[in-house]
Amino acid sequence: LEDLKLSKEDLLSLATDESDALRNLKSLTLKQIGVVDDDIVLGLLDQATELEAIDLSHNYSLTDECLSGIRKCNKTGALRSLVLSGLKNLTEIGLEALFTPNIPGLPPPPMLRKVNLASCQHSAVSDRVLKLICQASSMKRDGIDVVENSLSTMGGLVYVNINGSSCTDDTMEALAATSASSLRELDMSL
Repeated sequence: LEDLKLSKEDLLSLATDESDALRNLKSLTLKQIGVVDDDIVLGLLDQATELEAIDLSHNYSLTDECLSGIRKCNKTGALRSLVLSGLKNLTEIGLEALFTPNIPGLPPPPMLRKVNLASCQHSAVSDRVLKLICQASSMKRDGIDVVENSLSTMGGLVYVNINGSSCTDDTMEALAATSASSLRELDMSL
C-alpha cells in the first residue's frame, strides 16, 4: 500500500460502523489530515475503547470538543500516550477538563506516560494544566479506579513535549514531584 486517500465521508462511515471493527484498536494516528474534525474524532473514539495511544497532531480544525471524547474512550484506563501537538484551537479550560479528577459521569483522567502538547495555543498549555497531567499520571490506581488521592512512586511521565507553552518553573516543580524517577525526555523550548 503506497497511497490511501480517505474522504470525510469515508472516515465518518468508519466512525459509525456498528461491526465493532475498531473495538480492539490500540493506537489511533490521524496526523495532519485536512478532513479530520471533531465529529470524525468523536465517532472514532466512541468505537475504539481500548486505545493506548492517540495522535491527532496538526489537525487544525479540532477543538476542545474532541477532548471529551478522549476522556470518555478511556473507560478501561489503557491510554498512555497522547499527542495533540499543533492543535491551535484547544483552550486551557478544555485541557483542564480532560485532566481534572472526580468529574461525575466521566472516567478518571488518562494516566499518561507520554504527552505532547507542543505548538498548541501558547496560553492553553499552562502550569495548571501540566500540574493536573502530572497528578493524573501518578495517581495510585487499581485498574481504572483511583485507590487514593496520593501519588504513586510507580507512575509518572516519561516523555513530555510542551514547547511553545506558557509553562514556568511551577511545571518543573510538578514534574520533579511526580516524575523524577520516570522522566526521560523533556522539551520546554520556546
